[in-house]
Amino acid sequence: PGHTPGAVSYLLDGVYLFTGDALALENDKIETFNETFVMDEEKARESILRLATLKGVKMILTAHYGVTERADEAFSEFISRQ
Repeated sequence: PGHTPGAVSYLLDGVYLFTGDALALENDKIETFNETFVMDEEKARESILRLATLKGVKMILTAHYGVTERADEAFSEFISRQ
């Protein structure tokens, strides 16, 4: 929730997190998706925090804004800014 109704993320093989438009990556740092297209910023942040609780994620793959192999670091850094 947050980006648009019905938006989903998929965890493949327990390590590849396909986030769609749930978040953006800038220099391996997680940001909420482009504010023009986010319907509810607070829910978007909550969704990212829920994704951060997933264990064993090795790679985050977004639909439009990047890929990182530093999932743990990216989620930790995002949490520290909340």
